[in-house]
Amino acid sequence: VELVIEASRILAKNNKPFFVFIWGETFDSADYVVQIKKAVQDLPVSFEGPVNQVPLAFAACDVFINASLQPEPFGLTMIEALSVG
Repeated sequence: VELVIEASRILAKNNKPFFVFIWGETFDSADYVVQIKKAVQDLPVSFEGPVNQVPLAFAACDVFINASLQPEPFGLTMIEALSVG
């Protein structure tokens, strides 16, 4: 997540148009959510929470980054994203 924020800062500094959607389950720590929201308050970032129409969400992306804080040994979200193209 921190690398996504850092990359977003670089894009913003270079006046590159972008928008970041962060979706999924709530992070384990409420303090971490507050920290992340504070870190991106000046960036075009939206926190979406759980998504009901996952294929539509993937289809709306130009780039998908699986920045999961929990280990995902199989990486199902990556398979789902690839299946959308």
